[in-house]
Amino acid sequence: MSIKLIRENWWFRFADDKKTNDKNCKSYIIDNNLQDAFILAKDKPKWKDKYLKEYNAVINETHFKRLCKTDLHLYEILIHTIRCMYFDIDCYKKRPITEEKFVVVVDRLIELINNELDVVLSYDDFAIKINDDYETDGVKSFHLICKKYCMDINHLWNLVKIINDTYKSTYIDEFNEDLECKLKDDLLDDAVYSKDRLMRCLGQSKREAKDKNENGYKFVLYNKLCKVPKLFRDTIIRNNKKALQITYDKKYDKKLCIKNEIENDTSFNKKLITISIDKNSFMNGFKKLDERFWDTTNNWTCATRIIKKLDLLPMDEWNTFSIEMGTRDYDYDTNAEFIDTMDITLINSGYKKLTEVLNKCSNEFMFCFEYDKYFFMREQLVKYITHHNINIVIPLLLDTKKSIVLTDDYEINYAIGFITDKSQQRRLPNNHNKVNFGTDLTLTDTQNITLYPTINIDNIEEI
Repeated sequence: MSIKLIRENWWFRFADDKKTNDKNCKSYIIDNNLQDAFILAKDKPKWKDKYLKEYNAVINETHFKRLCKTDLHLYEILIHTIRCMYFDIDCYKKRPITEEKFVVVVDRLIELINNELDVVLSYDDFAIKINDDYETDGVKSFHLICKKYCMDINHLWNLVKIINDTYKSTYIDEFNEDLECKLKDDLLDDAVYSKDRLMRCLGQSKREAKDKNENGYKFVLYNKLCKVPKLFRDTIIRNNKKALQITYDKKYDKKLCIKNEIENDTSFNKKLITISIDKNSFMNGFKKLDERFWDTTNNWTCATRIIKKLDLLPMDEWNTFSIEMGTRDYDYDTNAEFIDTMDITLINSGYKKLTEVLNKCSNEFMFCFEYDKYFFMREQLVKYITHHNINIVIPLLLDTKKSIVLTDDYEINYAIGFITDKSQQRRLPNNHNKVNFGTDLTLTDTQNITLYPTINIDNIEEI
């Protein structure tokens, strides 16, 4: 039996083609009342150093399963707002954990989900997708899908953000040995709860990894924990018809979480110290740290990598300052050589990770950095348009809560780092109408990073 596709001529783009008047995949499905179809994406061969996606759909689960028997680099596209509960754990990609540790993490995660939702879930309620080389290379990434319950994606996002904070405060030692800052800041990826999200299917790998001869692992089912083995259909997030919908009313508020962490600490009352990125404030904040920061290799090394990465302080000054603050007999030249050879490309985080390191190293104070992401992104935008010689007049960033700015028929989105040419005249690099200036940092000058005037910490919003 052949696989029945919505478009028999196979994959096509997920955007309206005005020249040919061909409708996109989503429009076709809506017009033909095919909302129950499974929309899929696959990696397209590289074009101009970029990996693109092409799209199609199958009308039932049987054809979906048959399609995934071959590694076509397929993704399930989630277009519905109500979805089966799913959790994406990829913080271990650059520092794989053992299978034994993986089971511990799964146990902790299920316990936190039960506590937050006031439900009783066990191994048997989850299908677990895991990298196929976990027995030899360790566990790098895994997904948990629960078909028993479904939730609105906004509720799921709030749940995941709160679980991430609870996990870090409950299992403090989880990231303590992360000497090279390889781990991401959070256990769960909170970016996967959005419109038209792509989730890699069972048995599929990434084409980019294959083309680069990298270890492009596939996802396989991990059935060692459950009594009844899970099947392919248990991994489909889209299929939520038999799931009971849960409402989660809690709202995630980062500032409130910090406030509650300070106020609810029964062992001691910590004072909140706000550090700005000017030199005096920066060094005065670090002076309030306990000796265990300066004399514990893990904490100091992790912080030094981030300070070097973000160019927060000249390394010669940081070296001298560290020796002055430490209680051991440190040698300047030995330290300087160690700092000079640090591989800062291993870092997956910045201020957030640095704040966590500082807060581990003080019994008296709680630290936070006073900065705003939009100011940083505006600086990246200035560098980007200067490098590419784009004729855009960038307005002053007067409203720090406004992420989208319109100017000269361009839309600038500081929250996600995109410029969009609203005139559709392809005036952006490579004749595009939309480019991501936020990730194109390799093309910009990283020397002499400008330090911005600081703002009140109350003005910072979670992005």
